[in-house]
Amino acid sequence: MIDNEYLVSGMSCGHCAQSVTEELTALPGVEAVTVDVETGKVTVRSTEPVAESSIRAAVDEAGYTYEGFTATVRSHTMGPSTTDSPAADSPRRPSHA
Repeated sequence: MIDNEYLVSGMSCGHCAQSVTEELTALPGVEAVTVDVETGKVTVRSTEPVAESSIRAAVDEAGYTYEGFTATVRSHTMGPSTTDSPAADSPRRPSHA
């Protein structure tokens, strides 16, 4: 999963957030959208990268102004990471002697 944050202006209420959410969740690969109306921050969770032009078009279609990409919040890969395994935190490490 990939979580990307974008900045959208012009939203002022729950209906605004719902409109943006509906347009963005219609994009292929988008699984969830979180909108903070006060800050204008929109987080899009997707299973694959979504083109910025698609995000812009969806926000425009909802009637708001796309201000730009702000950050990748989280990116999950398939399978466990070696740093997430209990062995990675173990004080016992094999010696290379």
